[in-house]
Amino acid sequence: MEEALYLVDDHMYLYLKEVQHGFEYTVYEKKTAEQVLKSTILWVEMEGSPIMDPIACARSLALEEAGLDGRVVENVPLKLLKEIPLEKPKLLVLKVDPDQKPYEKIVEDGYEALQEEVGGLFQFIYPFEDPVAIVCNDEAKLFGMPLNRAMKTEDGEVYDIIAGSFLIVGIDGPDCCSPVSRSLFLP
Repeated sequence: MEEALYLVDDHMYLYLKEVQHGFEYTVYEKKTAEQVLKSTILWVEMEGSPIMDPIACARSLALEEAGLDGRVVENVPLKLLKEIPLEKPKLLVLKVDPDQKPYEKIVEDGYEALQEEVGGLFQFIYPFEDPVAIVCNDEAKLFGMPLNRAMKTEDGEVYDIIAGSFLIVGIDGPDCCSPVSRSLFLP
């Protein structure tokens, strides 16, 4: 499994680590060591790229996704990661509120944060072939939360309706809270 750390334009660090579905990346501010973004570049996103080296391709896509200029990208020693204080990891998720358009949101990774986002006890649902899960309130219908989105079969028949706000998060093997890749859901 490959991993690398880059200094981008002398003010941000980009950490890349190979995972089962691609490359997970984290962006940190150099000055404050604050985590700015964490997400994943999926193998499928790299398939059409003219960049043949996987980590170089993931670096290019991560810079683009994170909105970094990347005029000067310098490979730096991984031991610098030890100097970055670890704060609670953050996830890039897609939040879906009833009667609203879905939107990207950065949330803390952890039980309490996910519980707060969906308004109570939550469950993971895995209705997609893509490496993502729906995190929704397990008791939303019981408590009369507003209906949100219908879940349909491939034939278009409704088999369930999610009530209350929910999140779409990425998954990577047993880790059900990896960040979702923006390209799966947004143009």
